[in-house]
Amino acid sequence: MNSNRDWTRTEAAGDFEKLPPGGYVCAVSAVRDNPGKEYLEIEYDVVDGPKRGFYTEMRRRVAWKCGYFIKSYKDSAAGFFRAFLDAVEASNPGKFSVAGFCNDESRLMRMYVGIVLGEEEYLNKDDELRTRVTPVLFLPIEDIRSGNFKTPELKKLTLKKPAPYGAPPTDFDEIVGDDDLPF
Repeated sequence: MNSNRDWTRTEAAGDFEKLPPGGYVCAVSAVRDNPGKEYLEIEYDVVDGPKRGFYTEMRRRVAWKCGYFIKSYKDSAAGFFRAFLDAVEASNPGKFSVAGFCNDESRLMRMYVGIVLGEEEYLNKDDELRTRVTPVLFLPIEDIRSGNFKTPELKKLTLKKPAPYGAPPTDFDEIVGDDDLPF
């Protein structure tokens, strides 16, 4: 740690504004491939309306990673990835096509896409219940501009109730296989 910092001259961070759930016309600002885990990390920002540049400004002010999502291209998620590519294609006629994508993530740079943000609950590192706004649906930008989307309800966190004292976990066979038992 830098021992020369005078913490009395550092302003404490407070709460910060979050984008409200809803539909936004966005542009892709950065793409990073993680081939080992088979996903793209895609940064975006709002490019239309009163929230234009929201994440760029947030990154500038708090130097915090925000305005990004993970898009898996594993076989099990291929249909969802294709739906994302379709939304990008419909939002960028003549500039992007699924056929021309050729698994080159750089072709997504500076492309528009409609993003519907929803709010969900989560537990932070201190086990406190919080909410965050996250992309839940990708649409053509014309659907966003015309209001042809539905903002999802708050996604509540469902916590599993602990088993009664002494009861084996319900997923015991998944935790301990027959080969792991001494008898």
